[in-house]
Amino acid sequence: MIEPVTLSIPYPPSANRLWRAVKGRNIKSQAYRQWMAEAVLTIRAQRPRGIAGRYHLRVAASAPDRRHRDIDNLSKALSDALVQSGVIGDDHAAKSIFLEWTDTVVKGGAITVQLEEAA
Repeated sequence: MIEPVTLSIPYPPSANRLWRAVKGRNIKSQAYRQWMAEAVLTIRAQRPRGIAGRYHLRVAASAPDRRHRDIDNLSKALSDALVQSGVIGDDHAAKSIFLEWTDTVVKGGAITVQLEEAA
């Protein structure tokens, strides 16, 4: 059995803050572009092996504060960073995605993802 890939990724902006309408067009927000650049560098520095084909994604998120948040607002940015960094080929290959909050609050937030090849 092939070992899962485990990565630490910076806490992403909410899905509600990824895009902005400018002159009738939707573009990536500055916060999203900055986060993506940092996330890709962080992922590549961990030198993960790539996952070809279908995969299972498990995300453990530590919130940056005690405000109420929708956990599903994290998955799009995280999947996009995994694609852009070359860890996965395309996020449509996800067989399953499991998101969970940890019981701890971490200043700035913290994300751990685990990728496993799907059978």
